[in-house]
Amino acid sequence: MLFAPNAPEQNPLEDLWLKGKTYLRKQFAVNKTFAAVKQCFSTFLRSLSFDSIKCRWYWPDPQLI
Repeated sequence: MLFAPNAPEQNPLEDLWLKGKTYLRKQFAVNKTFAAVKQCFSTFLRSLSFDSIKCRWYWPDPQLI
């Protein structure tokens, strides 16, 4: 599904990236290398339960991502 490319306030993926970046910033002290950052972000994505109100704009019956 294509989301609004020029309207980040309407794109639910922008909320996902914001959560990921915020998580990485909080883990700054432990991640000393790029490999550690990649691993940390992968772990975050695997444990993520994401539900955004914006998803309901695109799907009538939203699913957790």
